[in-house]
Order: sequence, then structure tokens, then C-alpha cells
Amino acid sequence: MKKQTVLTVVLLVFSFLLIIMGPCQANQKSWACANDDEANGIYRVCNYFPLDPSNQWLYTTGDYFISDDTRKCSSGYSGILYATTLYEYSSYVQNGSHGFLGAGCQYDEGIFEDMGTHITIFPPQMEVGQTVTSSFKKFKQLNTMAVTLVGLEPVTVPAGTFTTLKIEIMVNDYDKCSYKTSVWLAKGVGPVKIHRTDANPADCGGCMFVCNPESDHVKLNTPAELVSYSVDSSQGPDLTGTWTSLIQTCKDSKNGTRCKVKGKLNIQNIGTKNAASSIVKFYLSDDNTFDAADTYLKQVSIKNIITGESSDKNFKYAFPYGETLAGKYIIAVVDADNTVFEANEDNNEIEYGPMQ
Repeated sequence: MKKQTVLTVVLLVFSFLLIIMGPCQANQKSWACANDDEANGIYRVCNYFPLDPSNQWLYTTGDYFISDDTRKCSSGYSGILYATTLYEYSSYVQNGSHGFLGAGCQYDEGIFEDMGTHITIFPPQMEVGQTVTSSFKKFKQLNTMAVTLVGLEPVTVPAGTFTTLKIEIMVNDYDKCSYKTSVWLAKGVGPVKIHRTDANPADCGGCMFVCNPESDHVKLNTPAELVSYSVDSSQGPDLTGTWTSLIQTCKDSKNGTRCKVKGKLNIQNIGTKNAASSIVKFYLSDDNTFDAADTYLKQVSIKNIITGESSDKNFKYAFPYGETLAGKYIIAVVDADNTVFEANEDNNEIEYGPMQ
């Protein structure tokens, strides 16, 4: 194996940076990646790189793919292998409740290496304009980096035009040199463009994404642009539900007739990944199709639901005096605020009726 150099450290860091969505840490089985909070400028980078086995990306500079290979490194963290046939390093990475991190082990041109420490790259969420700084030791030398979520930006590459998160990464290697790498991430796709610039001094090394394993030299200022990709869009949480009961009772009084409903909604995660906490909203409708004309009744919160599990929620509501429910429907809208990035968004409306 080649002599370990500054270039080794830099590629290790960047190979971790490129994987921004992945499996949970082995001991955090209930963790789930929540959807973005766009209204408040908060984005969860775990939504922007699907690390499912067989996913693959071809760039103008080479290819990467997710191998069905998970490993627990000596750091205590587990990861899935983000692999390449053309470049030097294939690294184990994960994304969990503590944010995105490199698990601490990799293959260097087919030779396994275990560094003994993990590297945290991103917190669980970032706001537009926020910069996150971190440091780690490699070969007893201190490395630092600053990661900034610049904002949303449309990008056109050979694979098409994408709305992306633009993230800038400033790396200072052993206090000897620094450089910037810009990464454009498309939701549900992954990195669509990577560009390394601003080397200081100009001959600052750095084996970043487009590294040539024959020479360990980066192709300076050469952007890697997405040419094609294959991502399994069926992977992810998938919330739906069924009404297990719904009963209407009406009573007459001097104020008139008042009707109440009482029932139970079973909410299921039929997807392949855990679902983050969300909201169910209930509506009264004249038909079995949810639309803007329906009347909002109430809402309830749902905690995380791991894949294959379900959660029961009770529903009670008292209607105004004189309001009849005959011929109408109660519609439950699961994940009503779209806080879960689902594999299927078309099965969230569960109707019951017509009421008698």
C-alpha cells in the first residue's frame, strides 16, 4: 500500500462528506430522518443521499455505488459501504440521531483500514447560512473543517436540472493548507455536482472525489457532474392507516340534537425505513375525497413509527347542536404537515363513511 500522506486524510474526510444520508447507527434502531422544515429554512441532509444497496451514480469523473456491506468499525460505529471502481477509497458511513458521520473504517484500493475513530461531519439538521465547525485527529495531527449550508440553488448537469442544497466545505489540513469544496445535493438523488476550488497555497494537495489512484493527485478545479443515476425510490418510510372503529351517537336536549363521534385509527408504517414523528389531522367532508372545502376538526401527534409497526390513535369529536352527519365522511390525513419524506405520498388520506 502506498505511503500514507496528507492526501489520504483529505480523501477520507471528503469521502465521508459525500455520503449524507444513510442507515442508522446499529444501536439506534428507532431513529428516523425527518423531512425538511422549509418554512423556517431548516434542512435535514439525510434526505439528500439515499444509501440503499444497489443505488449507483455515474459522474463525469467516475462512478460510485452503495454496496450491500455493513460493518462495525473499532470506533463503535457502524456504516454501509459507499464504494467505487475508479477511485481510491471506499468508506463506511452512516446517518443517525447524532448526525452524519464516518464510521472510521474504509478500503484503500482494496486493502481494509480501520482508523479507530469516527468523524462527525454534519449535525442532524442545518439552517440556511449556518456554519458548523469540527475537528479531528489523524496521525496525531489536528484537522479542522467548516461546513456551510449556503442555500437552495438550481443546477444543470448532464443528468438533468435539479433543485439542490448547496453546501460549502472548507478543509484545513494539519494547518499546512486549505481548500474549499462545493457540493450540490438533490433531494432523494444525492450529489449532482462537486467542485474543489480556492486552494491555499495553490499547490495544496487533496484527494477529493475525482482522485486518480495512480498518482494520488486531485484533478484541480475539475467539477464532477452527474451523468446518470439509479436510485430505488421505493425505499423509505410509508405511512398509511385504517379505521378500526368509528361510532356516531346523537342525543336530544332542550338545546337541540347534538352528535358525537368516537373511534380509533390505526396508523401503519408499511415502508422500509423508520418514520419520524408527524401529525394526523381529521376533517369532515361531504364526499370521500379530501379537498380544501372540507372542514377541519382536530389533530393528534404521532411519535416515531419503526418500519413494520403501527400506532393506534383515539378520535373523539362533539359537533355543534343541530349539525347532522348523515351522508358525510370523516377523513384522517396522515402526515398532514409533510414532516416525513415518504416513498409513497398517495396513501395518506383515510376516509370513513358515509355516516348513517
